Amino acid sequence: MKWLCGLVFAAFITAAHAASYWDHNGSVVTLEADGAARKFYYAVPRPGLSVTAGSLLFDGVKNGNTYSGTAYVFSPKCGALPYSVSGTVADDGRSVTMSGEAPVRDADCHTKGTRHDALLFTFQRKDEDSAPSKTIPPQSDSSAATAELPRPPRWTGTLPPPGKICPNEDTFKRNLKFVVICKHAEIGAVINVKPFAPGPWDDKGDPDWAFLKQYWNSGNMFYFAREACGFGDTEIGARGDAKVTAASFAMQTSAAWDRLLQNSKFRPFLAFQRKGEAVECRRLSPGEGEVTSEAIPPNPEEDAERRREAEEQRRRQAEEVEERRRAEAEARRRTLVVEVRSLDRYAVHLNFHPQSRSGEWPGDGQVYVLSDSDFHTYRLGCNPGEKICYGAGRSGNYKIYWGAGVDGQEGCTGCCMTCGGSYRYTLNGGSESASSGGSSVGGLLDAASSLLGVLGAGHSGGSVSGGVPRGSSSNSNSTVTGHTSH
Repeated sequence: MKWLCGLVFAAFITAAHAASYWDHNGSVVTLEADGAARKFYYAVPRPGLSVTAGSLLFDGVKNGNTYSGTAYVFSPKCGALPYSVSGTVADDGRSVTMSGEAPVRDADCHTKGTRHDALLFTFQRKDEDSAPSKTIPPQSDSSAATAELPRPPRWTGTLPPPGKICPNEDTFKRNLKFVVICKHAEIGAVINVKPFAPGPWDDKGDPDWAFLKQYWNSGNMFYFAREACGFGDTEIGARGDAKVTAASFAMQTSAAWDRLLQNSKFRPFLAFQRKGEAVECRRLSPGEGEVTSEAIPPNPEEDAERRREAEEQRRRQAEEVEERRRAEAEARRRTLVVEVRSLDRYAVHLNFHPQSRSGEWPGDGQVYVLSDSDFHTYRLGCNPGEKICYGAGRSGNYKIYWGAGVDGQEGCTGCCMTCGGSYRYTLNGGSESASSGGSSVGGLLDAASSLLGVLGAGHSGGSVSGGVPRGSSSNSNSTVTGHTSH
């Protein structure tokens, strides 16, 4: 991944034959033309594709306006799988469309059928004597072993001048008077697409975060620069040609980096935001001219104002994060989370009784129904620190009870909880007949397993709605899911 990302910002790959760059399903590929022979190679595979730079994608010939030959689909296990394709070149020569029946393999790489596959190649640009490289991609140093993002240079207010050699054309093949080379830079910074807190990466030595935090809401900026040559009978025409081409290359580069960022470990919270541009051009012939600036990049006053705005935004975000933390802590203090399940053979009715005030949950003469052996979760809004006890009774026979009983009048051990905590209980199966007085009813909570420890207050579960009338013998499930103790 590290070397693949680096290719986006390099001059790409070179070889002996003239080549051009094309887009294929989000990947950058090169077309190598040698007489009638045509070969497409992967230059920069899109993220997630199981193919390496330099892999052959198509090998065939061009006959008039028709391409035909062998294409390849790639599998991590089965490798490159060949199949025949053919198609045509668009009238303007800027796209090639081919199709064929691609093989479909099973888990053992045996062919089990085919699928119709269409291949579209869209022209992007030409470059200096370039074609796919068969060499091993450069390896990153160990200090960037976990990096996913290339490091474009920091914007310091000036753009390095363009070179003296055209990167995308052989000037001797063009019988035009003026040759101009331009460098275009897309200048920007990192912004939030969604609310973002860098906790998982902050101060962890992550090389991507070490780079991004310099530009995230800091007012600092970096840039993506690309060069291109223009040709014309006039200097103005050549300069315009070079400027437009260089701008297109630079915008493609910044867009590719932005896609890498939004597919990285930070997704989908951060993105590249364009702040400005800078262009410098140099005339190469006739006679080398001075470097001229064609656009005004952001000025220091704008940078200072942007830093002030970024600082204010950071302050507001910090306040919002702290306020959310306080609200969450207060919500936990005012919530009791109880997980209950029943192992009784009959449906069990359950409710909860506050000990310092009147009322109960779910209230209005309703009860929660436990009609299976699954754990059910109840979240009760309560006053911080107040004592709350659970009570349960067998549907149709409340003399068989657990905890404080459905009416909350029975004495119990280990059936009371404190608001702000989380508890889990399992109710034993009750006996077939109630004991007189109900003081030693079969099925009382097993004290050894009544409290299984504090659970996270955010534990998932059902709501506290869904009660049925007290005393009902219905075996229907309520909408509440929950736990009981054995």
